[in-house]
Amino acid sequence: MKKNILYALGRVFQANRELIPWDDVVAVSDKEELSEDFPAPFVHPEEIDTLDYEHIIIFSNKYFEEIRRDLAGLYGLDLKRMVCWRAFFLPHFLASEEKLKFRLSYDRLDFAKTLIGEYEIGSVLETGTAFSKIYCAPDCIREGLVIDNVSPEEENVSPALYSQTYPDISGVLGQYDLLLLWERFDLLQEVIGSAKERYRYILLCEEYEGRYPDCFEEIENGVYGDILINRYTFQTGSWFMLDLAPKKPEKKIGVYVVTHRPYHLFENEYYLPLCVGDRYRNENWLSEKDGDNISRLNEKINECTGLYWIWKNSDKEIVGLSHYRRYFYRNSVECYDNLLDGATIERLLEAYDIILPRSEKFVEPVVYDQLKIPLEQSVLDEGMRILREAIGKHQPEYLRFFDSVLHGHAIYLCNMFVTRKEILDRYCEWLFSFLIEAAEKTDISRYEGPDRRIMGFLAERMMTVWLMGQKLRIKELPYIIWW
Repeated sequence: MKKNILYALGRVFQANRELIPWDDVVAVSDKEELSEDFPAPFVHPEEIDTLDYEHIIIFSNKYFEEIRRDLAGLYGLDLKRMVCWRAFFLPHFLASEEKLKFRLSYDRLDFAKTLIGEYEIGSVLETGTAFSKIYCAPDCIREGLVIDNVSPEEENVSPALYSQTYPDISGVLGQYDLLLLWERFDLLQEVIGSAKERYRYILLCEEYEGRYPDCFEEIENGVYGDILINRYTFQTGSWFMLDLAPKKPEKKIGVYVVTHRPYHLFENEYYLPLCVGDRYRNENWLSEKDGDNISRLNEKINECTGLYWIWKNSDKEIVGLSHYRRYFYRNSVECYDNLLDGATIERLLEAYDIILPRSEKFVEPVVYDQLKIPLEQSVLDEGMRILREAIGKHQPEYLRFFDSVLHGHAIYLCNMFVTRKEILDRYCEWLFSFLIEAAEKTDISRYEGPDRRIMGFLAERMMTVWLMGQKLRIKELPYIIWW
């Protein structure tokens, strides 16, 4: 018998309450405790991990991804165990919602199209004819794409979309960049032994259809050896992208996750937590106070003290900076399971010099006026004066770029980046030639709230100023805000 925790007890939960098999429920939970009685005990989110459970079933449509993110970031709960309520009740939901059923089917196909583009797939072997319901020709999915097909003879196969059709997967000839399986876990089991000789990637889609397929656990438990598996979890199902020939990065990579407070950070061999400032230190993580540092200025320039530490102390060949609640996505697929990884970093930096967040663009106001939102006018003017004088003293040739950026309409925010260490060194030599002096001259004892971070706000905009004087190839990526 499954042991599930039901989370988010609002409108969607109430509408489907009669469908819930309460014998399978170990507890219910939400941000705030409700006075209502439930057939299962109520627990606060921070108590969930003390229970024996299999899944956290999230009763929300609009905020499903945000809730997953919050539960992982704030309470350290496992993303893989969080499932949308449709995983268990989808058949009942779709019975009278044919338009929604089509919409979900279209979303599924569109996601496959996106992955084919992001992975630069040139040839696909599709099982079934799902693509033919939406796309009329391969160029509608990706220019120059070749699609072959495995379908029973009686199925209507479009010659405009498919180049070659096989009645059975055992008779497939040739090699393909991608084997696309629509809810055919059985075929994955059939081909996996010889797949490396014929396919580079396998993309498996499994819709929940009112069940949580056992194949998910089998895939994730590593039964397929050294295959790299990326999972994407959505409201109605999960995708598994299997890389049959994964490449380990050859260079030493360190993306430092800067934090000033306790948080359940994303960390692995590439993502390295770095504590900054005086408020928090974790003995298991790096601290900017160990080594050459300007930690004393953290209250003024925020994560830039972490940036200084990376510059002075890191021995990695490729370095980056993320925040405890902000991380780059691997590509345009903005799913919380799709964070930038080491292999993708190395591949992107073969074609580009630096990875940055997607630039923020303002029609009105300009960048300078946008700073007036969190800051008092007098504080902003004083900070601008101090910083501009310091730039004029140490980097006078950049004053014109400083003025252009502050009165322009585009900016790279968050101080996030990934680049080669030598490029970071160049930037930091430039930035800290004036920023330390400007920060030391800024008296924040008179300020309160965001105003105390005036120099940090301005420092955040200096990457864009510096880039205007460089000739670098920039790769922009979206990023997650993990509250």
